[in-house]
Amino acid sequence: MNPSQLLQIRHWFEEYAGNFLAGADGLRPLFELKRVHSCRVAGITRALARRLDWTAEEVRAAEAMGWLHDIGRFTQLAEFKTLDDRRSVHHGRRSCEVIEQSGLLVESSDGERKAILDGILHHNQPAIAEGLPPLSLRFAKLIRDADKVDILWHVQHEVRSGMVDRHPEIILGVDRTSRAVNPEVLAEIRTGRPGSYQHIRTLSDFFLIQLSWVYDLNYAATFDLLAVHGTMKTLVDHLPDTPEVNEAVGTLLGEFDRRSTGRAY
Repeated sequence: MNPSQLLQIRHWFEEYAGNFLAGADGLRPLFELKRVHSCRVAGITRALARRLDWTAEEVRAAEAMGWLHDIGRFTQLAEFKTLDDRRSVHHGRRSCEVIEQSGLLVESSDGERKAILDGILHHNQPAIAEGLPPLSLRFAKLIRDADKVDILWHVQHEVRSGMVDRHPEIILGVDRTSRAVNPEVLAEIRTGRPGSYQHIRTLSDFFLIQLSWVYDLNYAATFDLLAVHGTMKTLVDHLPDTPEVNEAVGTLLGEFDRRSTGRAY
């Protein structure tokens, strides 16, 4: 991707998102949340791609993927008044549809276009489908990591600021008062895989599942970025102090430390 194409995509995104914000009324904070999230993810994809020594063209394509990965959220919110894919549409697939209709990637090579769209399609899937071309697989791993990094950084802030009290949709409407942990979440984590949203009942479940993302991050550079901010360890403050939870936390933080290289970011 050349610099002018990336600039065009960024300008298009800002105008597209701005059109939804203009008439958002009560949903305006959620539209703004998605706009700002996309801006941050674009920066994270750029930083990670550079850290991974991708070519300049690939770094720009990765940044474009960050800008566009959640573009389907805007029509999802406008049509269904929810961010819950289970009650509306698969927002990764919707994002690909919006991008295809926009013609934004017509200047890209076939391989680059497919890598960006495959990455966006898979960024919110439980797992990356097998059989993707090598470039698509690299892009899918990158956007999944970048998306999780931003969510990990900012959900805690949104809880502390009261944003989730005003818009519980952000954390899927879970119980924000109970500190109980669903045993099914713990059972999933003991198998060495991330907990699934279908078992979330409380805010503690939500944070424990975020901690279990150590099993679903792909690049050592991602672990290093999170380590710099102490991101994963701060999640523990939100969890109850019980033997079962402490055992899970110890395992997850141990896995995190094992995957992080300790390099300065």
